[in-house]
Amino acid sequence: MPMNSIILALPQSFQRAATEIADEPTVRFVIYSHLADMAEQLNKISISDAIVWVWPDRMPRSDQMRMVMQAVERHLHSGGTLDCFPPPFEKSRREDWEDLQSVCTEAVRMLTGPARGFDARVIDHYGPLGDEVPKFHLTMSLGVSPRKGGDKFHGWQILVFLEQLRQNKKGRKRSKPPELMYLRDQKIKKQEQPPHMKQRGREPH
Repeated sequence: MPMNSIILALPQSFQRAATEIADEPTVRFVIYSHLADMAEQLNKISISDAIVWVWPDRMPRSDQMRMVMQAVERHLHSGGTLDCFPPPFEKSRREDWEDLQSVCTEAVRMLTGPARGFDARVIDHYGPLGDEVPKFHLTMSLGVSPRKGGDKFHGWQILVFLEQLRQNKKGRKRSKPPELMYLRDQKIKKQEQPPHMKQRGREPH
């Protein structure tokens, strides 16, 4: 792994990312089942100065949170960037998502507090997104109910979410989603077309 590759840490619901997404030499995937697992993986790989962290979709234990914060500090103790993103919002798990928001926001506050002397630039997208952006916005949602029960995300959903992270990181917003002709309202489509000239019949002599 290149010394300065980007670490992309994703919860286990994204496990297909490692097999269905084309390899990127500058990106190292860390697919974790819980935060202690993430910490263990981070401690085994080369130092990176850039980490993109998608928070877990289940409430972490406090001891797991401490372990992963120490592992993150190991990579970024000399500076760098840590981007924290919320897990994809799902309507059926609204309460869990909102509870996680407060826990993760507090963890970022502790990590960046003056007592720790953490020099890396930390960008917390969970707090602002949760407060200011509708939960079904493209930057944070895969839809109303992308999966049922314990089913994992489909490969295309992973690609969509990662693309949203990339667009968000670049500070760009899509003006509107691409239109698929076969899904468009036929009435609207008809209104967009120029009116046809009515042919006039011959007037009687």
